[in-house]
Amino acid sequence: MLVVSAAGTAVASNALLIGEVSRRTAVDERGLASGVIGAGGPAGQLVLAPLVTMAIAMQGWVAALCALGAIALLALPLARSFPQRPRRAETPGLVAQSGEAIRDRRFWLIAGSFAMCGFHVSFLSVHMPGVIERCGMPASFAGAWLVIAGAANMAGSVGVGFVMKRFASAPLLAVVYGLRMVAIAAFVASPQSAAALLVFAIAIGLTYMSALPPTAELLARTFGVERLAGLLGATMLVHQVGGFFGAWLGGVAVEHSGGYLPLWIADGALAMVAATLQLLLMRERRSPPPARSAARPARWAFAAARGRQSA
Repeated sequence: MLVVSAAGTAVASNALLIGEVSRRTAVDERGLASGVIGAGGPAGQLVLAPLVTMAIAMQGWVAALCALGAIALLALPLARSFPQRPRRAETPGLVAQSGEAIRDRRFWLIAGSFAMCGFHVSFLSVHMPGVIERCGMPASFAGAWLVIAGAANMAGSVGVGFVMKRFASAPLLAVVYGLRMVAIAAFVASPQSAAALLVFAIAIGLTYMSALPPTAELLARTFGVERLAGLLGATMLVHQVGGFFGAWLGGVAVEHSGGYLPLWIADGALAMVAATLQLLLMRERRSPPPARSAARPARWAFAAARGRQSA
């Protein structure tokens, strides 16, 4: 059940929607469209989380889960807003098939950084209430923290879409991961107080979902928008793998060390590695194609010229 749920979340959440919307959006507006889609997730959480909590208290978790399933069915008629349309012409030089793209080093630079993002997201989602409790705050403070982080999450997702109109995705993504690392380091070094937790909620919320639009745009520009849905789905699956380790190792850290400090250190280090992978990706994208691919047409042209002379 958990495996099916994780795979379904990875493949059928933002991946299909961003891929379909990106095919119908102008290139300079794709980042903003992805940012709005990304902001929809935390917006739904802010609206539904109190309702689900109320339903669990009144009717139990089975009734609440059935209600969520019924709400999910509302997406079916909305899917009819995406009728079949003629596909755009492929940009020359794109990878021929999605299978070849997955074997491409650039794909794994993008997906690898997103896996580290998954580690971060799951660690915070699962263990932040425990972190807040260990800081001496009441349980009700965790709810306020999640609301503030969710609002900042929405602002960061939409804001990065506007910024993408002026800056390239790879360096922008490196900045997002770098800011995440700085926020973690500042929180760990600061005294444990309500003010520090709230500042951290805003800082980490702004970088939470803002990694998704640049990641989707990097995949679209590198491998083609027609294959974005499939490749983003594969990237989201890798994201879920990182998320598993973030949730699991958080519990391991508390069990063996009595606190979350080892995971905070690991989270900050992974954010730095994710930023470094974007710098490597920038170098990959700037590197010229192999000489043999350029030399082959010249060799063929030389042979053809000799054939014409002999004729």
